[in-house]
Amino acid sequence: MKEMTVTAAERGQRFEKYIKRVLPEATTAFVYKMLRKKNITLNDKKADGRELVTEGDVAKFFLSDDTFAKFAGESMSGTSLSGELTHEARSRLRDAPQEEHHPGGSRTNAAGTATDRYLAAYRTLQSNYPDLRIVYEGTELLVVNKPAGVLSQKAQPSDQSLNEWFIGYLLSQHQITDKDLLHFVPSVANRLDRNTSGLVLCAKTLQGSRRVTELLRERTLRKFYQMVVAGDLREPGVIEGYLDKDTKLNKVSIYKNQTEGTAYTKTLYRPLMHTKDRSLTLLEAELVTGKTHQLRAHLAAIRHPIVGDVKYGSSAMNLAAAPFGVKSQLLCCVRVVFPEMDGEFQDLSGRTIEIGAPAVFRRIMNR
Repeated sequence: MKEMTVTAAERGQRFEKYIKRVLPEATTAFVYKMLRKKNITLNDKKADGRELVTEGDVAKFFLSDDTFAKFAGESMSGTSLSGELTHEARSRLRDAPQEEHHPGGSRTNAAGTATDRYLAAYRTLQSNYPDLRIVYEGTELLVVNKPAGVLSQKAQPSDQSLNEWFIGYLLSQHQITDKDLLHFVPSVANRLDRNTSGLVLCAKTLQGSRRVTELLRERTLRKFYQMVVAGDLREPGVIEGYLDKDTKLNKVSIYKNQTEGTAYTKTLYRPLMHTKDRSLTLLEAELVTGKTHQLRAHLAAIRHPIVGDVKYGSSAMNLAAAPFGVKSQLLCCVRVVFPEMDGEFQDLSGRTIEIGAPAVFRRIMNR
């Protein structure tokens, strides 16, 4: 018999999903058969798999060691077929000193090595980007102001991204430990392009991650951006179209009519101010749908590209903007508005979180 205790990071998921995380090689039919026969129980009671597990719940697996190992995907080393630590191996690591023997007699601290990388990323990015700061922090979510130049998530294994910074921050504040990372890895919950600045939501817990995913899917989290665009836009407007992505070029195109493989997109915008010669406009836009490069492609499609945008903008315009300190697209997520929520997210219910655009926006608009 194997006994597992649900951790804080694992709470909030259906029991069936929890079982599948413990036994990733088991079929759904096998899981429900074991539940019916009480070979798998929750808090010593028969379960149907639909229960939401909470911290401290105890799952018991009345399976032979061979059967458990088979469906946990374990090898002799305690790793799954994919090479990742299995749940059983993670449980052993959680309750044992974080030191592991390897062939040849060497010792390494696998979890500690990852911890060191996260802490190094936190210190490096914080040093290199002083404007990288926390705007809001609760028990489930954190909202951070990401400067332009910082990746939201890794593009290459060696990258240091906001994701690593976030985990490093939580480790540095002793909010999590390396052992906690064996159960759940906190991560950014929405992404901005590397050279787009502004508000990014980060999920501390599984519940936080799921709630943000739900808000984005249902489009109840409102996101507002400011951008400096070429030309004179005087009236509020709506941009709609169908977006097609070229994955090889990592570039999108906007079309009026839907074709196979395209996605509907919609942006609302309103002008905030103009330069004296009316050659540039500061816009605020609400991202109704959230697709790759949507705002950048939308503004380019109506012939008002974002200043500093190398991919969708004007080379001549970007060259003229360079003396004002423009090094990337002048696009910033300045405001997020949460819907009414209850429970553990009550603190964010109906709340608006807002920041100012970077100083370079003001410099070029006041030229």
